[in-house]
Amino acid sequence: MRRIHELKTAPIYYESVVLRQKTAEVRLDDRGYQVGDLVELYPWTEALGRIGTNSIVREITFILHADEGPWLSPGHVMLCFGDPA
Repeated sequence: MRRIHELKTAPIYYESVVLRQKTAEVRLDDRGYQVGDLVELYPWTEALGRIGTNSIVREITFILHADEGPWLSPGHVMLCFGDPA
């Protein structure tokens, strides 16, 4: 079953996702991400918390796990995403 993961992201990265310039995120592998799941990203800063009510939804299309190569620290994944189907 497809899940929705709500994720905080820095405003500068949020805008890049909205503009489809940024199509991947490195995250802790702490949510059981699966290909086909949705991520709902919203702008957030430590000082202000959530900024506004904007969010963007993307579908996870590929997951690179830390044990698949030397690129990621243990316990992390790279989530690749595109527009939801």
